[in-house]
Parts: sequence; C-alpha cells; structure tokens
Amino acid sequence: MPLRAKKKSPRRPASRPQKPAPRAQKEDPITFTVALTALPGEEDALAAEARRLVRPTRAERGCVQYVLHRSKEQPGQFLFYEIWASREALERHWQSPHFLRWKERQGALLESIERAFWDPIH
Repeated sequence: MPLRAKKKSPRRPASRPQKPAPRAQKEDPITFTVALTALPGEEDALAAEARRLVRPTRAERGCVQYVLHRSKEQPGQFLFYEIWASREALERHWQSPHFLRWKERQGALLESIERAFWDPIH
C-alpha cells in the first residue's frame, strides 16, 4: 500500500505569552517589639501579667511569633518580640479581650514602656 503524504496544516501565527494578571500586593510580616520596665517591687507581678498574654496571643489568627523575654541583668526589664502576618492582625490583637485586660492592669505595674516597629534588612 502506498504511503500518503500528510497534508501540512496551515501555519498559525505564534501567540504571544500572556502576562499574568497582577496579584494583590502581599503585605510583609510586621515585626514589633515592646520593652517594659517594672515599677520597683512589681517585677514578679509584671512577669505574671505578661505571661498571661502569651498563650492566648499565640493562638490568634495572624500571630507568627510572640515571645516574652526577661533580662538576665535587670530582672525588672521585659521584652515582647512579636511577628504578625499583617498590620491588620496586630491591630486585631490590640482589641482582643486578653490584651484589653492587660491595658487596664499595666499602669499599676510599669515604670516605662517602649514600642517599636522593625524592618528586616535583606
């Protein structure tokens, strides 16, 4: 049986690759620190109150990392090191019942408080 030649299909113009649709700008995680200094004599009370924040905060949606530190040199100094998925998540935290309770109590325990936002250096 003789072989038949295949017909060539008409050549189609090459299609240009389409650019992907722009994605919503993803917000970088938020790094936030809070340095606390206890009033003299309130070091252990402050430690107890600060510890009460840790477990419920870590369970919050958007909490990436939440670590409480106590200074080895100055037992009345504490540091919260926090990473949040977004500014919105951090702001939700500030409205949580456990945080609002902390806000009511902190004045009786704190000599000073310093807050700071941080950007990573790549």
